[in-house]
Amino acid sequence: MSIPFRESWSVIVGKEHTTESREVWAERVVATMRALRARAGVVRWEHDWPPREVQEDAATLEALIEANVSVNDVGERMEEMPKGFSMAGAGSSNTRLRLWLSVDSHAPEMHNSCTVDLEVRDLLPDAARRILEDGGRIWTPYWAAVYSTANMRVRRPELLEQGVPIQETNVRVLHWATFLSSSLMPAERIARLQGDPAVEVVPLDGGNEIVLGDAWRSPEALLAARTYEPLLSE
Repeated sequence: MSIPFRESWSVIVGKEHTTESREVWAERVVATMRALRARAGVVRWEHDWPPREVQEDAATLEALIEANVSVNDVGERMEEMPKGFSMAGAGSSNTRLRLWLSVDSHAPEMHNSCTVDLEVRDLLPDAARRILEDGGRIWTPYWAAVYSTANMRVRRPELLEQGVPIQETNVRVLHWATFLSSSLMPAERIARLQGDPAVEVVPLDGGNEIVLGDAWRSPEALLAARTYEPLLSE
């Protein structure tokens, strides 16, 4: 019998800077919102500030991205920088969700990201995987993960203490479910994980999803799974 999540958790997706248009980014955000509506039962989205309902259409999201263009100290627009904003997703009494977005980055040193923070009672791990896979399909990321701070406290407390941003742990940590692009995890390293009964490797476009079996059930089991992590940085 599956055991539901009893803590808040996150699905995080990272994508390199791109030259894509703002319209493409708006469509990507809309697709993300619609996927979360289907997976987590979201029925309404509300922008954090200024507070207002956000419709799931590209024109609305393109305007929201435009409204979040950064301005420097002398009032010049920094079009190349990521545009960041967040929305709350409301559903049944079992659902609390927040979507954090940093998109439309053209600066080589800055990446795009999507973080889904969830507190959904009785949401099973398979649902978390589906959200991760949706993110892979919609975002074509270099990295994505189902992330739990509780597990990181047990497994890699030094990274939390150092304040290392979660996206920067992508070549150091295997989370319960992790997507790694082929550039981060070449085929020869993936081959060393395949066939291990404790690891499930699922090919996805541009890379592989690595799932540590039933290790999500406890931080201790995930701690034991650290033996796989040297493969990420050899």
